[in-house]
Amino acid sequence: MLRWARDTSGHPIEDVARKMKKDVETVRAWENGRAFPTYIQLEKLASLYKRPIAMLFFPEPPNEEPLFHSFNTLPEHEAQKIPPRIRYLIRKSKALQMNFSELHDGINPASREIIKDLRFFSIADSAAMAQDVRKYLSVHLNTQKSWGSDKKVFDTWRETIERHGVLVFKYSFGAFRITDGKEDSREQAYSGFSLCDSDFPIICINSSKPVIQQIFTLFSELAHLLMGSGGVSFDLSDDQKLSEQYQRIKQHCTRFASEFLVPTSDFNERTEELVCNEESINKLAKSYGVGKELILRRFHEQKQCDSRYYREKISQWASEVRKENRLQENAKANISEKSKSKRSQNFYSYKGAHLGRRYVEAVIVRHDQGDISDELAAEYLDVSPAKLSDVKDWLWKQKSAV
Repeated sequence: MLRWARDTSGHPIEDVARKMKKDVETVRAWENGRAFPTYIQLEKLASLYKRPIAMLFFPEPPNEEPLFHSFNTLPEHEAQKIPPRIRYLIRKSKALQMNFSELHDGINPASREIIKDLRFFSIADSAAMAQDVRKYLSVHLNTQKSWGSDKKVFDTWRETIERHGVLVFKYSFGAFRITDGKEDSREQAYSGFSLCDSDFPIICINSSKPVIQQIFTLFSELAHLLMGSGGVSFDLSDDQKLSEQYQRIKQHCTRFASEFLVPTSDFNERTEELVCNEESINKLAKSYGVGKELILRRFHEQKQCDSRYYREKISQWASEVRKENRLQENAKANISEKSKSKRSQNFYSYKGAHLGRRYVEAVIVRHDQGDISDELAAEYLDVSPAKLSDVKDWLWKQKSAV
């Protein structure tokens, strides 16, 4: 069981040994039954592997779907590289998926389900696909441009997609940090993932990314679902090589998201007399509710800026993001007790943002109807029963703001 728990968590045995302050041979002995950890050590292992401690006492591993089955177009060797935090969130999202199904007796409550009504192939024209999806969602481009702030843009798209049958969760995939004197951002290379299901499809977004990037990931992962597959959005490292099939799908999802958020025809019309510079890029990014990188890419695709300028700006912005990440981590390390108290008061706002209004509402409605107990409702929401009233207050404020 210990070997299975470690393998499925994604932790190399060397990492476990270091965190348990033991040598590799000791951990290996625990796994093959030649030695046994203490109960306290088992508690630490359970916490590390994100598994209930009772599971470590099972006589044999449970019948759990292999990780790569969730992403049937991602090569197995790449799926195996998915880091521990992301693996845990995939399991967590599947649990939330089951919860939502139970709350609605196995029937998606959406009156229209985009995954059932639309289906595309990786060879589909991205512009035509984007037009079909926009028409289905009934959101005109001018309406998109009127939403204002990045948060408003994301929240409105999230609500629109959830209204059409796809649950959207948000979690931090892991903080930027320094490990052994080097930048460690393995989890931050991942922007999101999607889990395909005929009745309850899911998109999970990395909330640690800038909101603008979250918007793009939302539609990139929606494209995966519309092609009948789960997906993972991540930045390629120099040593990663994707299969030709997955590379084609990844590129198609990127083109779809770009075309949906910034249609080529509209962009060409608006930039016909514009010069590609910081001012025009910022203005257009704000207008469409997208990142500067996407606007610059559009300029580059239309040959309105050269490759040198494109590479310089992308490198500059990436450096600025890394610097901002370091500043944020330093700020977190030095957070005051007063700030911690304030953050605690906003806990239910964070919880609601993670789970989404539709999931929270499903739990509260069944609880208010007397169908589920305080304890079960709290379990669904991952809060204590005493705090259900706080969650209800958050939900009421969200519904009042719509």
